[in-house]
Amino acid sequence: MLEVENMQRSLLAVILTLVLLATACLPQIYAQGETLVEVSVQGRIEFDKAVTFVRITYPQPTSRIELNISGIEDRFLVSFITIGDEIVKGRVEDGKLVFDLPAPVKMANITSIYGKAVNIVNNTVFFEIPVTLSPIGYGANVTGTVDFRSLYVEVETPPVGKAERGTVKFNDTVPAGTTIVLRGNISVNYVAVTKMERIDRMIILHKDKAEIADNITLVLLTNRPSTRLGLRLPKDLVVEKIEGPLGFYPERYWKIYGAKKYKLLSISLRAPPEGQGQKTTITIYTAVNMTENTIDPFFGYGVYVAPDSYTVKVCVEGEATIDYTITSTEKVGKYTCYTLKNPGPILIENFYPPVKVSITQIKEENIPYPLIALAVIAIAAIAGYAYYSGKKGRIEKQKEKTLQKLEEDTIAEIERLLSRREELYRSLIERLRKMREKKVGTTKMINAIREATRRDEAYIKKIKSLAASLGEPGNNLVKEMDKLTARLREHFHNLERVERAFKAGRMDKKEYKENIDQIEKDIEKTIIEITSLLKILEQ
Repeated sequence: MLEVENMQRSLLAVILTLVLLATACLPQIYAQGETLVEVSVQGRIEFDKAVTFVRITYPQPTSRIELNISGIEDRFLVSFITIGDEIVKGRVEDGKLVFDLPAPVKMANITSIYGKAVNIVNNTVFFEIPVTLSPIGYGANVTGTVDFRSLYVEVETPPVGKAERGTVKFNDTVPAGTTIVLRGNISVNYVAVTKMERIDRMIILHKDKAEIADNITLVLLTNRPSTRLGLRLPKDLVVEKIEGPLGFYPERYWKIYGAKKYKLLSISLRAPPEGQGQKTTITIYTAVNMTENTIDPFFGYGVYVAPDSYTVKVCVEGEATIDYTITSTEKVGKYTCYTLKNPGPILIENFYPPVKVSITQIKEENIPYPLIALAVIAIAAIAGYAYYSGKKGRIEKQKEKTLQKLEEDTIAEIERLLSRREELYRSLIERLRKMREKKVGTTKMINAIREATRRDEAYIKKIKSLAASLGEPGNNLVKEMDKLTARLREHFHNLERVERAFKAGRMDKKEYKENIDQIEKDIEKTIIEITSLLKILEQ
């Protein structure tokens, strides 16, 4: 009987201890369950900045959002939430990013831009992307992906999330106020990173519309050529012309894709920067109807440009009253040009309030656009190029127009085929990786390589046929392409050799992985060189 009583006392003591422990944990468990939010994260490197898109869904509407940026304030550039047509910008307070919203919301989409995202040391690019995973005061279930631009980026193991092939994926629960910095690195030869160094904007005002000429300076930060430029456009903006160092772009070099609130402009650069530190310029001519005599002079292209890296001049043939701070006024021929004070960085459309303009003494002449903008820019020496080359030069250019168009068509088709070759081999590399993950046999992997090689030979045949009509530059392209193709074939031969050796047990797993990684890097480098062959035709 005594033994039973002792057992009961012991059992009671254990139960009391467990109850006390559970009681101690209950406030934390209860608080987490009561305050948990859903967070979806997307992030990437855009130009030389880190950009994150964070969607927070709250259990109850809130009119104030606070994010933890302690320790990364020096990286922070700008952050905003779009509510309807209104943009609410965040402010920094004691290591916190604070948003005071005009009305309570249950869901908020936060866009943030961070600097110091791209650093180059000893031919290696180091990426750093700050990511907010939960707001202050709320734990979060977080999902999403952060992309480091290339499958070949070596991503450091993150404190939260899973790193795989140049990305970090999230499917985690995190405590309140969690913000982390993701890091990765890659050779300067394997990734293209461009900086939008400067925008010089000239706006020509008419009675009912504004015509805009933006001269954009791009600088390449790495050694891989950057051949494409993607920009965001206000939905009402119409692209008229695009010009670069080689003259006006044929329309096949640029495309516009529609979206609900804005448009996307994709440009295939005709004279891209090819080496680290090289620059190029491109001028985009656009037009937009004026509404109630207002303009948005500080719209951006979806790319962060610092206040000291752009200028905006508003010009009119006559005079104008502008309801905004003017830093200088000058006469440029028949035009009066007003330089506007920069309100801050430019990023997207409607980032700042519209500016009201009243035009007086305007004298309209039948001068086609973009000649007005070109003349003003040339006189003001803003864009850095001369449009008029003399009557004789224009006549000669007109005579050569048909021949040039045929040549441009040929070069454009060669560029398309070179891009197809790049897509083919990048797809093959990814396909082989998936085969390794599934432990597919060597024979099937070799068959996949052979199949890709046959398709590639068809592309090569078409390129050689087109290049034959381009004279010596075309012959030079073919010779260099043959060398690179032979090198590429050798890389894949080495890949087959390594696969056979590993499957036959003549190579351990560590050596196998090291060999595969090195061969993939060699293939990537050769693919980049093949894609860059077009520069031979532009010399």
